[in-house]
Amino acid sequence: MLQIKNFFKLIITSIMILIAGSVVGILLLTAVYSLPTEPMEKNVLHSIERYKDKEALPRLLSDYTYTTIDNFTDALMMLTAIFPGDEYRGDFSAFENALMIYHVDVTGVETLDVVPYVEKDFSEYTLEYYGRYWQGYLLWLKPLLMVFDIEDITIFNIIIQFVLLIILIAELYKSNKDYIIPFAVSIIILNPISTAICFQFSSVYYVTMIALIILLKKRQLIAAKNNYFYFFLFIGMAVVFFDFLTYPIISLCLPLVLYLLTIDNRPVKVIGATTSWGIGYVGFWLCKWILVQLFTDFDAITDAVTGLLYRGGISHSYSIPEMLVTNALPLMKWPFLIIGIVVFVKLLKYVIKNKIKIEIYSLISFILVALLPVCWYLGARGHSYDHYIFTFRNIAGTVCAVIAFVISIIYKNNDKKLDEIEEK
Repeated sequence: MLQIKNFFKLIITSIMILIAGSVVGILLLTAVYSLPTEPMEKNVLHSIERYKDKEALPRLLSDYTYTTIDNFTDALMMLTAIFPGDEYRGDFSAFENALMIYHVDVTGVETLDVVPYVEKDFSEYTLEYYGRYWQGYLLWLKPLLMVFDIEDITIFNIIIQFVLLIILIAELYKSNKDYIIPFAVSIIILNPISTAICFQFSSVYYVTMIALIILLKKRQLIAAKNNYFYFFLFIGMAVVFFDFLTYPIISLCLPLVLYLLTIDNRPVKVIGATTSWGIGYVGFWLCKWILVQLFTDFDAITDAVTGLLYRGGISHSYSIPEMLVTNALPLMKWPFLIIGIVVFVKLLKYVIKNKIKIEIYSLISFILVALLPVCWYLGARGHSYDHYIFTFRNIAGTVCAVIAFVISIIYKNNDKKLDEIEEK
């Protein structure tokens, strides 16, 4: 009876957090939409060579899909950031802009519309919107574009992501140096080079890295009572707020693997964390649809459901195995295979040298996490097939869970457990 009462308390508190977060989120977006866009447009124009005459989806290395950069979405993000321009300035309130997330498409241009738009080299254009998304990246992109051009912001992005990576590695080393292995391999799969130079890929990377660092630094606090539930709730909310639907499941998998390694490896915690992340992710997305539905004439619910059905692959003819193979192919290259062999040999040596005793509940927990990306692929198979150039990164969640499980059973009796740390 007490457990049921606590569960309902968690749900009610979560709903209140979602509502409060929605109010804060829409107010912050309204605030940045109140900023003048003239300097933003000038700074985009100043570094427009980044997109001019460039491919929509170029590869840093022609034979490696793994190195694909999403210029198309980056250019769309810039178009959204500099809206409203001269054509629509004064037509919409900042609040309506925050709700509808307008941008302009240039007629006759299929890719990188931002180039003719900022160069004023177009005859016609149409008003488009992305009201079903939060587009929270505008909180940092709009203010930065008032002062810096695109290349300046890219360098900041590289520096900040590099610093976060160093902090994460240092914190993992303090806990157990071999904990670095699963997360290092996972970050290689995420491709930190692409996430640093492509804004589209940055959001999930930032949310995940920051969550991992917070978990390592504040694990006593997160372990107390039901705080882990709220921790994963906030991660789900954060990723749906900032992300443009890339590889969000990673923001659950990697922190959850670290939670199992350092705090509690029971299956009930996996279920609880996944539930809370899902409430944050789906609930916060639903909050945006409701806000648009309430305060505009736009039917956000129908638009969102239509998009979900398409992304879920309802209207696609390809098979699930075909979709899964397509996502695996970017990693079917010699460098990754060699890294896999090296890691496998290292772990095998550990296993041979140590007496291994597998705890069934721990095995179940890591299997559940390893299956999360697979579940995501099945649920969003349309999106995963169409956008495999970045959804292949979801595989990092499965790889991280498998490697971490092997390490967890090796260090079962001699790693730094949470209770030992608390005693010191």
